[in-house]
Amino acid sequence: DVQRLPVNADGSVTAQQVRDAMRPDTLLVSIMHVNNETGAMNPLREIADVVHAHPTAVFHADLVQSFGKEDIPWESLDLGSVSAHKLHGLKGSGFLYKRKNLKLQPLLFGGQQEQGMRGGTENAPADIVLAKTVRLALESQAKDRERITELNRMLQKELGALPGVKIQSPETASPFILNVSFAQITSEVLMNALDARGICVSARSTCESRSSNESEVLKAMGRPVSETTHAIRLSFSGQNTLEEGERFIEETKEILNQYGLPL
Repeated sequence: DVQRLPVNADGSVTAQQVRDAMRPDTLLVSIMHVNNETGAMNPLREIADVVHAHPTAVFHADLVQSFGKEDIPWESLDLGSVSAHKLHGLKGSGFLYKRKNLKLQPLLFGGQQEQGMRGGTENAPADIVLAKTVRLALESQAKDRERITELNRMLQKELGALPGVKIQSPETASPFILNVSFAQITSEVLMNALDARGICVSARSTCESRSSNESEVLKAMGRPVSETTHAIRLSFSGQNTLEEGERFIEETKEILNQYGLPL
């Protein structure tokens, strides 16, 4: 019996919402740390305190968008999942953080690999690359965050000065993701025009890029259709530069003048 919690206008879930949803038979609470479309952050420590007040409940966090970028309260988590592809690692590799005394049920039986958790020959090269990917990400985390925060602020300032532009990411969002809507042009048109100029952005989460023209995340946040179908997501890494941000602004202005409808 799965219960899904709605998000607030800023795209997050509060500890009180989780507290109100907890039942005597609740076994697992799973929540993302950073939303992959808006950068909205959920309060993991506060939610963990609520979950752990129930002795049978386990708390899992999706850390795919936050690992190597945000501080993670590992001591508050029972489980945490990380994917290497968000850290310039190999697609298909990642790891599950597990509290030591927590027992899991294997999904694949037949061997003793991964401490009996998964049968089959381990992908040793991918595991080795993952270990170095994690080390490099953690070593550069503070420096990358400082630079990307500066880039994000610059983009918000420049984009916010354009007519018909609305910053959809909340003020408390992770600086590594910036969601913006443009009243005079749809997300698909803007995304394709930027792609033709060598600039990669996304219209929605890549997980649902073929599902519809509307962002389900912005829709859940209560945004009107005029914004949910006109938003793009900028996703940054430590390798992005201010110069790239400045070029994005100039190219976007040209596209809006060329393809945008008058407001």
